[in-house]
Amino acid sequence: MDAKAELDALEAEANELTEKLKLAETRWAETVRTQGEETASQNGDLHEIRNRLQIIQARSFKLKRELQESR
Repeated sequence: MDAKAELDALEAEANELTEKLKLAETRWAETVRTQGEETASQNGDLHEIRNRLQIIQARSFKLKRELQESR
């Protein structure tokens, strides 16, 4: 293989690898974005659960106190 043919082959391979890299970077960015959205959603769910738990605990405490006072 002469130098020109080798150079052409190397350039073709470099272009192919560049395209693969761009595709991989795009996939990675999409994965990171999706995981970020899922994390935000899960954080919202956790916040909602914690709030509901606090409400239930406060109501339970109030009812226990009322029961004790009525005895």
